[in-house]
Amino acid sequence: MNRDHLLRRHPRLFAGKALPRIDLVDDHGWLPILDRLFFALEAEFDDEALRDIEIVAAYSRNAELVIEERAQVRRMRNLCRLAEQDSARMCERCGADRAYLRRHSQLRTLCEHCAVQVVSR
Repeated sequence: MNRDHLLRRHPRLFAGKALPRIDLVDDHGWLPILDRLFFALEAEFDDEALRDIEIVAAYSRNAELVIEERAQVRRMRNLCRLAEQDSARMCERCGADRAYLRRHSQLRTLCEHCAVQVVSR
């Protein structure tokens, strides 16, 4: 899955809106978290409520996924925070569970296999 495919999978969520900025170091690891979040939002809210919800951006900061959203709906904010918390346990490069924080030139959440690859670059 890549960013374009992810956004095309959720037409109800993004109908008539600017597409969010998705700026992740590696697409493969955390895109499934966003995909699950977007499915959860589409399942939770009807089309009218989805019009008032906007995902502005998703990016990595200090080895965690950050999701910027605009909505006055507490349930949406809670779902976004849960998705962000999932990123602390998932490798940002490959999506493997049981990832851990590595400090290289920057903070990263990587599994052992990806950490070795990043160090050897």
